[in-house]
Amino acid sequence: MKCDDTCRDYMYNFIKRVCEEIGPRSSATQKEHEGLKLIEGELKTFADDTFRDDFECHPGAYPKGNAYLALTFILAAHVGYFIQPIFTLVFVALGILSFFAELFLMKEAVDFLFPKKRSWNVFGKVKPTNETRKIIIMGGHSDSAYSFPWYPKYRNKIVRLTYSAIAGIVILPVLASIKLFNVGFSFFSWTFIDWFYFIALGGSIWGYYVLLNYFTSEVVDGANDNLSGVAVSLAVGKYLAQHRPNYVETWIGAFGCEECGQRGSKAFVKAHANEIQNSYTLIPESIGSGDFIAIIKRESMCFTDHSKPLVEKIEKVARSLLIGATFKGKKFTPAVSGNQPYADTDAMRFSEKGFEATAFLGLSKEDHFPVVWHEKADTYTCINKKIIGDVAEIILQFIINLDEELAKES
Repeated sequence: MKCDDTCRDYMYNFIKRVCEEIGPRSSATQKEHEGLKLIEGELKTFADDTFRDDFECHPGAYPKGNAYLALTFILAAHVGYFIQPIFTLVFVALGILSFFAELFLMKEAVDFLFPKKRSWNVFGKVKPTNETRKIIIMGGHSDSAYSFPWYPKYRNKIVRLTYSAIAGIVILPVLASIKLFNVGFSFFSWTFIDWFYFIALGGSIWGYYVLLNYFTSEVVDGANDNLSGVAVSLAVGKYLAQHRPNYVETWIGAFGCEECGQRGSKAFVKAHANEIQNSYTLIPESIGSGDFIAIIKRESMCFTDHSKPLVEKIEKVARSLLIGATFKGKKFTPAVSGNQPYADTDAMRFSEKGFEATAFLGLSKEDHFPVVWHEKADTYTCINKKIIGDVAEIILQFIINLDEELAKES
């Protein structure tokens, strides 16, 4: 076993240390910077060299700022309804477009409305004994999220809850369209149709209630999401520094500002695009708890597909480790490929630019959602040493197999 008890203890203790010494780390804040410096210190204990990618972003825009802006447009749409229904349709369209472009397409369409702040990525390189024939990029993210109070209550039903809120809001533009068809461009008119406005108002109140309570101002510790991914990456890096591959170079570290729209990984891809043409990116994300490991093929929320050949190779490695452990009478966390229906990972920033990438998530067997995510319970006490160790084991075995394949090219 490459990731033994010492390795697993190292990961757990690293997560515990960050939670106790630094605590919650909102994007582009002093606390996130402290976390990045601590990670950099760990990297310097084993990496051949370390580097930073400085970048600027607008963390207030995603997700809270964008959601509140969209709701402001909807409020204006209600006012506009009593003046002329065309105003309702215009304001609703602006709200939907800004929300969709920011949250799903990652276009940063409204970022300029929010203050600009600075953060960075921090990575270390572990060189192979011979020339580099493949680069493996691994990293979690240093920041932690605002608490989502709906998640622990609804879990996988949170998607339906969100759709119900949107459906409630959409009643108003439907009513406005009917009124516009009947009365045309008359101003300040009242007809029989307008009595249905109170249904639209009720739908919007429901939508506002759900969406305004989606987030709180409380930032969680982020042990599972995603100090677990950072810890796995560091453990893999430490092992490879002591047992160097012949042809695989690894870049190990952490991205800043993932929780405000994967801004750090976007900056990373932009800064290193020429260097990482021949690379695989493996992102451990919220991998500290769960009944099984998901190797992500598609991130549906941002319409991003990951590398199918890469996912298949990793799944094959995971299957062989599971069979081997079973044969020896030991337990190993099962890993299967699957789609991610809700939220995004840093892997999407690589895949959207054509680089081969995937992510690993720890999921519950009950509903195939993370056991702990964006909630107060996301402290180091939720971390399961077994699953983080098994993820590290899968990644290390994948790198060893890859190195053996590359050796045959000589």
